[in-house]
Amino acid sequence: MRNKLFFLAGMGAGYVLGSRAGRQRYEQIAQASRRVAEHPKVQETAGLIQAKTGALVNTAKDVLNSKLEGTKLGDKFSGAFGDHGAHAAPEEFPHIEPAGTPAIR
Repeated sequence: MRNKLFFLAGMGAGYVLGSRAGRQRYEQIAQASRRVAEHPKVQETAGLIQAKTGALVNTAKDVLNSKLEGTKLGDKFSGAFGDHGAHAAPEEFPHIEPAGTPAIR
């Protein structure tokens, strides 16, 4: 929640400062950011970060799958980390209310 507040405050400050600077300054900032984004070193670094992130995600999936293997929870969610269509039915978790439904007890 705190991060959302900081994000919204930053967005608000950016909007106010950007609207005061005007369209010409916006175009200058946009052009500079495009130049930076298109720089070969930035492209290379972004590619390396993307590759490392993909490797870390795969490692995390493997670790989670190996830790959940053979557990009751692992049986319920088997294949969930590789198959995004595998979800547990709501009746399997009676203590969890579906989103948007008020808890009536």
